[in-house]
Amino acid sequence: MGYPSMFLPAQGDPRLDEFVAAVNRHEVSQVHRDHALFDVAFALTCHGLTFADLGPEALLYHSQECRRLGLTTANIGDPGRHQGQVAWQVLHQMGPSLTAVRRG
Repeated sequence: MGYPSMFLPAQGDPRLDEFVAAVNRHEVSQVHRDHALFDVAFALTCHGLTFADLGPEALLYHSQECRRLGLTTANIGDPGRHQGQVAWQVLHQMGPSLTAVRRG
């Protein structure tokens, strides 16, 4: 999928690479996996974050803003859905984020 396939590897972040691998193993359709990768690439780009800074608060904020502005494909046919659902599931399965560890 276009932008994420160029942006994510260019970050040179091993933890982000783990996320990409985990998304690709996640048992959902390819469309949902593509959306998860796009959601994270879009959030990092729009908000100038590193993957370590993409904690729950940042992903939720990004999801709400995309929904408010109508910038998500998740809204097609279901305006009640939020962007980032599969990304959230995978991040949760990966365990504590680097942000949470740093804050603790």
